[in-house]
Amino acid sequence: KFNSASLKVTSALWPAYLYPGNIPGNDFDPEDIIEGLFHGYLLERVTKHIFTSPSSALKVGVSSGTRACNAKLHGMIRVEAEHIAYAAVQVTFVFTAHLIDLISFYRLALQ
Repeated sequence: KFNSASLKVTSALWPAYLYPGNIPGNDFDPEDIIEGLFHGYLLERVTKHIFTSPSSALKVGVSSGTRACNAKLHGMIRVEAEHIAYAAVQVTFVFTAHLIDLISFYRLALQ
């Protein structure tokens, strides 16, 4: 669909946290919506958390853990598009699955 032009891609399709910037999406370029897509800080941390280990997600550089990382245990040798998409779905689920609870919390906070 993407290559056949049957799917119109707009900036509204992609959440801000998928883009880099000190503020998520701050580096978003409306003239080139693909530039920086899937390089957001949160997405990169979640991807590292899933495929290496939770403790490595916030560390910079190579980790020297006591066991093989999850990626190595599963025979992954590089990050593929499917891995990034999986992590993006996990992040999106966290933000949207509890929407009703967040609305209740917001209303409670206003009382």
